[in-house]
Amino acid sequence: MATGDGLKSTKAVVAAVLGFIAPGAGYLAGVSSDGVSANEWIVALCFCIGGSAVVGGSVYQFENKAKSTEL
Repeated sequence: MATGDGLKSTKAVVAAVLGFIAPGAGYLAGVSSDGVSANEWIVALCFCIGGSAVVGGSVYQFENKAKSTEL
């Protein structure tokens, strides 16, 4: 089991993977029922890349924020 910094990195990677899949899947679920065109696949891929960067980066920043030493 990952502990310490390894656990923080693992959480960021898991969040990035989920952030990669969810936006594209959500977009493709909402497109027309007559099939998915090549353009719609490209748009879904762009959503996936952007979602992965935002979610993974946010989790990484949250997990690695500076700890305050003030009381």
